[in-house]
Amino acid sequence: MRTGLQTVSYGSIDKYLIEETPTELHRNFSSFEVFEGNRILVKRGISRNGRIVVRVESKSFSFNNNVHCIRFIRDNSVVMKSIGAILLSSLAKYYFYLTCSGWGLWHDEVQLDELRRFPIPDVLECEQTRKLSLLMDEVKEYGDFTLNSQKLLGERDFDGIVRDIDDIVFKLYQLTEDEKSFVIDMCSYGLDLFYKKINSYALNPSPPLPDKSYGTESSLSEKTHFICSYIRRIISPLNMHLASAGAELEWRVYRSDGIISVMFLTKYVNDPIEIGIEDKADWRAALSEFGKLSVQRVTDDIYIDRSFIGVSENCIVVVKKDELRNWSTSAAVKDLNSVLLKMLDNKRAREDGNV
Repeated sequence: MRTGLQTVSYGSIDKYLIEETPTELHRNFSSFEVFEGNRILVKRGISRNGRIVVRVESKSFSFNNNVHCIRFIRDNSVVMKSIGAILLSSLAKYYFYLTCSGWGLWHDEVQLDELRRFPIPDVLECEQTRKLSLLMDEVKEYGDFTLNSQKLLGERDFDGIVRDIDDIVFKLYQLTEDEKSFVIDMCSYGLDLFYKKINSYALNPSPPLPDKSYGTESSLSEKTHFICSYIRRIISPLNMHLASAGAELEWRVYRSDGIISVMFLTKYVNDPIEIGIEDKADWRAALSEFGKLSVQRVTDDIYIDRSFIGVSENCIVVVKKDELRNWSTSAAVKDLNSVLLKMLDNKRAREDGNV
């Protein structure tokens, strides 16, 4: 049988086998063995919203060059399925998006040579690979799932399966927490913005701030707001350096006219946090003015949104547009690096007597 699909989808392959195998093919193949036996099939083109389509198959059928094939000689279904799960993970999507020459031009696609270069860890049959194998079975059996189908009653969300795959793949590749945040945010905010442009949820404002938008690191455990992960990523490593002096950072969040400012102030651990109504009013006025001055128009269709990171001896201020992408965990990692560099510059300036 032959599949005439332009994509390799999930669910049963039988419904896609539409024709009898042709008696002859006018194309040079290195081997017809790619059409049978245990193999991983990867769609060459990138599907809607940046989804890489992967499936593990053993049924014999032919296909055209819209599908790449990785064939396994040894009959080890656990290893084969675990590699298929890795290729389906957010880490693979992140890697291919940043390295594939055809992704982001005209027809988004992964070339065969680029697929071959994808780094695979030493995959042996172990607890992690067995879990990946079971998750890949769940993907394949995901009730006739296609890119446009609705979730069937009683089935868990497909993205939930991928998140479980991600958790195991991140451990296999020994990613740090910061590296995980870059992968997750790129595959969510980054790709959504790439495909949907101004309609992307990455440009949406963050949820309303709570009434008490200030505190210390210990109070963050009580907070569930989106921006708290951003604050925690910056405040935790800096507090480790301040601990020897019995000091810590307090944080404050101000918001006005589509702009958010996060301020970090040094204080002794036992000192209370003091914030007045006049502070909030002053910040609202300042942020409103910043919003007017931060947009630099280049042409009628192009403009630049500026952000601000300021560092003094006892204060750090970050001012950026109120968009989800600007206050993610990966954004916090980048901003923390900027803060540390500014601290070093200030230290050198003091040593040189320029401050």
